[in-house]
Amino acid sequence: MQLLPPLRKEVKSLRLPDSFEVQGAAQAGSAASAAEAAASQPTVTECKPAKGKQCGPKLGSRDDRLRTAHACVSGLVGWVGMAVGAKPEDAALVSGLRLVSKSLNEASDALQEMIEGAGSNLLVNQLYRRDPEAFDACAHLPGMTRARLRSCVDSAMTGQISLPIGWTGRNVRETFCEVVKVPKGAVAPAPGCWGSAEPFNGHDGLGISGLVLTGPTFAHYFFAFLGLLVTALFAALGAPFWFDLLGRFVKMRAAGTPPQTQDQKATPPGAGAGGAGGGASPSGGPEPFSDARNDFERQLTIADKMALQTALHVTATGVLDEATRRALVPRARELGVELANTDELSLLAFLKITNKMPAALAQFDSRNGTDAAKQAQGDLVVHIDALAQKLHDAFDFKSRQVKERDEQRAFAMLWLVRNQSSSGVPSLAELSTLARDTRIGRNMQDWPAEVAAPLLALTADKLSPGNLKRADAKWLDWALGELGQTQASKDRREESNPRVVAYLEAAGFAQHGDNTDWCGAFLAWVVNQYNDDLHGTVSPKLLPVPPASAGRAQAWGDWGDERKGDPEQGDVVVLYRDRFKDSF
Repeated sequence: MQLLPPLRKEVKSLRLPDSFEVQGAAQAGSAASAAEAAASQPTVTECKPAKGKQCGPKLGSRDDRLRTAHACVSGLVGWVGMAVGAKPEDAALVSGLRLVSKSLNEASDALQEMIEGAGSNLLVNQLYRRDPEAFDACAHLPGMTRARLRSCVDSAMTGQISLPIGWTGRNVRETFCEVVKVPKGAVAPAPGCWGSAEPFNGHDGLGISGLVLTGPTFAHYFFAFLGLLVTALFAALGAPFWFDLLGRFVKMRAAGTPPQTQDQKATPPGAGAGGAGGGASPSGGPEPFSDARNDFERQLTIADKMALQTALHVTATGVLDEATRRALVPRARELGVELANTDELSLLAFLKITNKMPAALAQFDSRNGTDAAKQAQGDLVVHIDALAQKLHDAFDFKSRQVKERDEQRAFAMLWLVRNQSSSGVPSLAELSTLARDTRIGRNMQDWPAEVAAPLLALTADKLSPGNLKRADAKWLDWALGELGQTQASKDRREESNPRVVAYLEAAGFAQHGDNTDWCGAFLAWVVNQYNDDLHGTVSPKLLPVPPASAGRAQAWGDWGDERKGDPEQGDVVVLYRDRFKDSF
């Protein structure tokens, strides 16, 4: 509290151009302005060696003052880190300290970027030229700041070849392209560089103007040709020259500490008499059976991998298997993401395919809402449990279970689907997207804040028997309430999603796990639920019972009454593969 106010004042002045780089008050424009500047800035005491001279104030350069501020913030980071490490008993204090630590680390990173020139347009231009698509994707992420932009672009390029060798996109851009600033309101010139991306339209929140790649010019061709000549010259020196040069380095290495022998390598430190044995591999070593092929893939959790596989429409195994990599390449190409001729995943490809951030980089994504919203979100299950009977009656259901969690989840989802005009309710397209990338899953407590908020605002006084809209074909409400239920892709039913197991049981697959195709089984479950709910009533017409082999999609081709004309809500449609004449 004592250090931050003057520190903020100092940093605020340093964000301006170098207007304080004066060596004394006499060099300022006027005595008044010099005195004002000196009064508001920290001073560095300097003694002159001349006899009889007193030590006087001297304003440091902007670079020196930035480094001083950075050192101060770094000290604060260390102090707060020690406080967190001491594990105070007060949970609120620990939470507050962690937030402070995160903010101070971001401030330290921002100051470091200012010291390195990152606050200028120079680094922004370098990042844009390095990978325009990753730059654009990172700049428009919710919650992005200028301090985080560089680390986000670096993460997006994880796994890409960054050596200045070959005709990769990055090497071509850095050799032949120039970044041109486009002022706000001006018309951006057409991209003139080979294979360059669309112009960057600017971002007011980050203080970045529009950018576009232009070139190449005569100078670019000249230096590229000069580089080829130098390369040819080195190649013309021949193998003997390079082997001789390599031999000189080998002799220099031999003069140092000799390498360990095989026996020394085989004996780990501390493994002598009395040493503790153990079979653990050295820390930091690669996992023996890892499916990751680059640093970014090693950061992914099983949930991240399953979200990717769901978006690629392959079996969600939680492992980056061959089926996933085969589907990854064409999908990335379709979205315009360059994978450097590999089947390795990058951050940009993950972002575009799944429309979500991986767990390891969740700090870049503010779509999950504020801490207060997350705290309130934890009460969603309790809230829906209290409203379950009211929702049941408001939808005019007859005998659905109101105490089962999956049924309560279905009520909540159906309310979202049927109340699109209510304040804050995501559209059906948005709900479908959230369901596809698994952010709306089986457990309501894990639903994102934008989905939980309108449900938490729903109160019992807004619900009365029969006042909620139903589908024209009312049996569809059983299907729509299941939006977001996904399989765990397990062969054993004990390890599967119980709700999907219930679908399979409706088709007679009582012993199957949810790795079994369940489109026909799901339809059978919906029909049975609708008929069971209306059991004993007279007014609505019951649906025909599901076909004998309901688990096979083709069996539904003869179910019900054939109707000609345009499809309507409630119709059952069976699609056939032309090649095999088999339904799916």
